[in-house]
Amino acid sequence: MSDKKKLNLIELTNESLVKDLTTALGVDADILVRLAAKVNTRDGFLLKDSDAVEVVRIWEESGLSKEKLNDALGVLRFFYKTSIEEDVPVDTVLDEIKALCDEKQISGFESRTEALRELLTPRPLFFERKQFMPVARGIERNLESISGVVEMRGVFNDQESEEVVGYVPVAMIRLTCGFDMDEKEQSVRFAFQVTEEGLAKLIRSLETYRKQLSAVKKTVPEDLMCFEDIEDTEDAGE
Repeated sequence: MSDKKKLNLIELTNESLVKDLTTALGVDADILVRLAAKVNTRDGFLLKDSDAVEVVRIWEESGLSKEKLNDALGVLRFFYKTSIEEDVPVDTVLDEIKALCDEKQISGFESRTEALRELLTPRPLFFERKQFMPVARGIERNLESISGVVEMRGVFNDQESEEVVGYVPVAMIRLTCGFDMDEKEQSVRFAFQVTEEGLAKLIRSLETYRKQLSAVKKTVPEDLMCFEDIEDTEDAGE
């Protein structure tokens, strides 16, 4: 008897899992591959706020509801997380999914095998980041995304006046922060407004912190630096 690690999906399965897997395998392989590019990140299987709109847009091409999107991502996330926790190779997970599909008469697996592989295979650096990210991120909430809008606000003679005498440009900025290592914690959104002068001051402060980080890095031997690209450059804004 083989002692190779397995998830034992057939033993774990229930009606809900079968239904959600049927939903996922009812979606075109191309859509699944494009979803993988968004939800299978080097930080794990997750949906970032900055990608949510695009993920929904991709899913809408399937003709299924947003609720079905949650169902499909839920079962795929379960396979992804459980395989990592139990140290089960992706090929073994795929074999088990195939066996489950055969037993429960779920169609679509064969033509979507490679798409599932894209969804369930951890990205490069995932395991290294999993080891070092708790140290890098600490115990406070961390920045997940930045979004904002710019508007012109009318200036009137007084509170009763309808005569516009000028305009003031203002930026409304929203920061979304959360605990990366604890999925049970809800992200927190904090919104604030700044004038052009205030925004320039904020940029100068951030640039100072960037230079200070760079200076600190130079004091550490290069071979002790635990990956420099700790933040995704594509997540700088929306």
